[in-house]
Amino acid sequence: MAQTKFDKQLEKEADSLARGIGRALAGRDIDGVKRTDATFWRAGTRVLPKVEGKVRRRSYKPRWRRLSFRVALGAGVAESGYLATQDLDATVRGVHP
Repeated sequence: MAQTKFDKQLEKEADSLARGIGRALAGRDIDGVKRTDATFWRAGTRVLPKVEGKVRRRSYKPRWRRLSFRVALGAGVAESGYLATQDLDATVRGVHP
């Protein structure tokens, strides 16, 4: 059975999403472009050759620090969403004066 154009696009988007999640969990740049010589444990000291454009400060940080920030941010968002659904009356009283 041949794949339709929609199925091919859906498969391509699912692959891109999986790669993005993998990069986020590895502490790498989400777009997959390596800009500095930073490793997982060591901070970067220089921009790699053939890199065009501005290199952000976070690209110099070691990947474990980027990963810990992403995990903490995600946990905070998830916890906020969880707490907002537990006692809706208290949440409304806390948000509205």
